[in-house]
Amino acid sequence: MKQISLGISALCLFGMTTVACDATEPRSRFPMAGTYELTTVLDTLRLEIGYGPTTCGSDRYCTRSNADTTGRLSGTFTLGEVADSSIGSYPVLNAVIVGHFCDSIDHVNHVCTHASDVAPTTYPTGVIIGPVVTSQVPGNVQGNIRGPASQTISLGGTFQGDSIVGSLSWWLTTTRNPTTYTGRFVARRRR
Repeated sequence: MKQISLGISALCLFGMTTVACDATEPRSRFPMAGTYELTTVLDTLRLEIGYGPTTCGSDRYCTRSNADTTGRLSGTFTLGEVADSSIGSYPVLNAVIVGHFCDSIDHVNHVCTHASDVAPTTYPTGVIIGPVVTSQVPGNVQGNIRGPASQTISLGGTFQGDSIVGSLSWWLTTTRNPTTYTGRFVARRRR
């Protein structure tokens, strides 16, 4: 009887049965799994600038970063439970992002001259690497949330308590050096 009990306990632990599991054996929950509210402060815009001795020296292309607060980004994202606890990869189950992105650039002065709203967009894929057990909290976090047409939010920071805090980059297209906003973010888990 002890073997059957241990077998059911293992199935309960891994959520692999419809058998009613004993309340004294709670299902493991990874510390970062859940839905987060994302807020940002975007303060820099990186642009690719073309060939020219006054802009890039001898390089054919280069990028220039300027202080810029025209971009805005917010939304929600949901992290699922980790499939392999030795890796700590939290799958992005869903993300809905809204924002304001530069859509017109003065290529002489290397500045954004106009930004427009980005319609609410579903970012259906991505992976966030982070702590998998409570003893690893606070812990480092890094990863990407990917949307349609190569839209990407790349983030890195720290998970502590119910929040992820750090820096991020956001771009809408994949080109050699896409126009990219960078800044800071806070993602708080919903209760």
